[in-house]
Amino acid sequence: MSKKTFTLEEVHQLLPELQKKIEQLIRKKEAYTRMHDHLLIHELLSESEKNRGLEPEQDAVDDHAHELESAVDEIRQEADEIRKLGCLIDDLDQGWVDFPGHRDGKSVYYSWKCGQTRIEFYYCAAETPKRRQPI
Repeated sequence: MSKKTFTLEEVHQLLPELQKKIEQLIRKKEAYTRMHDHLLIHELLSESEKNRGLEPEQDAVDDHAHELESAVDEIRQEADEIRKLGCLIDDLDQGWVDFPGHRDGKSVYYSWKCGQTRIEFYYCAAETPKRRQPI
């Protein structure tokens, strides 16, 4: 199966929908991170209680662990939906998404950051490390 490539016009048409999807995915990842941190703290407190001979609340830890697993599944599904559009999530924390394309006869990636209304950068697919260049 060949990889989808985009023209700048195709990318620009996709951006409004993608903006919403990436914003939602970022929010879910932030919620996951908070949930993960909460669970970690709870586990540390439970371990401390065990060390002092107290009986920790295991049900709460189990409930939070199941919530965390569900959150991971949701994030994975939403990231897969974005990938099915043909684009690549480069850096979710920063909101960078790349689109395979062609420019001046070379394979490139058009690089978009969540919040931008247009593609402003690209980089050559063969370059390592990638250096984003203005369009």
